[in-house]
Amino acid sequence: MATKKRTFYAYKIVNETVSNATSKLKTDLTQKLTSNVDNFGNRCKAIVDGSATQDVLACFVPLNNTPSCIAGEMWRIAPSKDMPKIPQALFTQEIVRSDEVPDDPNVSPTDKSRMDYHFFMVTDSILITTFPPYRTTAFARYLNELLLVYRGAHIYKFDPLIILPSNIKLSDITAISFNDKPVMENGKIKRGQSKFGIFKTGISNLKNFFDDFGSTNELIDKKILSATMTLKLTQPKGMPDDIYQQKLSAFLKPLSAGDVEGVSFKLANGEEIKAMTIQAKYSYVFNDNDEATKENVLNAYNVMDEYLRRLQHS
Repeated sequence: MATKKRTFYAYKIVNETVSNATSKLKTDLTQKLTSNVDNFGNRCKAIVDGSATQDVLACFVPLNNTPSCIAGEMWRIAPSKDMPKIPQALFTQEIVRSDEVPDDPNVSPTDKSRMDYHFFMVTDSILITTFPPYRTTAFARYLNELLLVYRGAHIYKFDPLIILPSNIKLSDITAISFNDKPVMENGKIKRGQSKFGIFKTGISNLKNFFDDFGSTNELIDKKILSATMTLKLTQPKGMPDDIYQQKLSAFLKPLSAGDVEGVSFKLANGEEIKAMTIQAKYSYVFNDNDEATKENVLNAYNVMDEYLRRLQHS
């Protein structure tokens, strides 16, 4: 039976006002979603001005856990030329769970109005979500627009949460290496969304040196087309660990989920460890055939809660 693997990432909610110990995000979001109840349709926000594709906080529930939090689903939807895919009646409801969207067997998967969906959980200081690094910026932009009346001058941002293995100290990290490793898919080069463009530079330079450029696939197989960018790091004397963690997070933030696989941290003793073992994460497998069930949604909430408890004790 087919399965879909989802990775839960953890992010620190950045405070614009340094003197604040916790973020206003959870408080503002709670007030928006409970005190001044809006319907599904009013929470739809265009991800790009004039775009027919929209993001929407579809389902949410305040949880009186320790710590208290808000858990929910974010959807990305778009209209269909064949049908409105999500029935218009749902836009007047307060919340819409995944299992409440009817599936029409006569409509192909590409005609589903819900293009994708992600789970999230927000506490006073941590966001846990299936949003990969390159999508959290869009999520923050959505929240900033949704909560404009409540947040005032505050701007919500998220940094990847850095959790080191217990035998490594922050001061041991001396460099971050970015490996640009292209892969072939259907005869074409496929890369992540790294902003460094090392591969593009490398391939154009090679054309200047070789008359017969040859097969790109062969060049990749022989590892001719690869490059590494290394950033040297030193934790300044007296700098608190939490501030240094933020600086490390800043290097991971521009990278897509695929590119993070090519990032490694070098330690003072010469050891090299992958960024994905430092950036906190948790994997959970969803069954494709059951993903639109109430049990599956509650399962995701339980996994996020378990992950949050693990982070609190790490």
